[in-house]
Amino acid sequence: MKFEDLKIWWNSQTTDSSGNKTPLIKWGSSSDNIELSTTIRTDPEKKAILEKRIVFEVARGARLTYKGEFEAVFEIGKRPNHILHLLLSIVTVGIWLLVWLIISMGSGVQSYKISIDKFGNIHY
Repeated sequence: MKFEDLKIWWNSQTTDSSGNKTPLIKWGSSSDNIELSTTIRTDPEKKAILEKRIVFEVARGARLTYKGEFEAVFEIGKRPNHILHLLLSIVTVGIWLLVWLIISMGSGVQSYKISIDKFGNIHY
């Protein structure tokens, strides 16, 4: 997506907590729309937006590892059971080490962070 695709659609509006209507910035085509708010949000509003996003991410299967005032860090994926693989390697006199190596390289945990800007927009 190019910078030229950034358009301000003054016909598209959102309503903030005080009832004021403000324009939304839309990025992309109509099939792939990202709407960005242009209204500065209060701290309680931003915290509520973050709480909703945390609930959504946890429902998707992510684990919350850190929660700040306006940011959160999640992990997704599973770590291999290294103790089990160590015991299997001992029992099989090292033959299981190859399997353990393949499993360890193929699996893992991915971390990602979300944050809320002053407008209440969510950033990954």
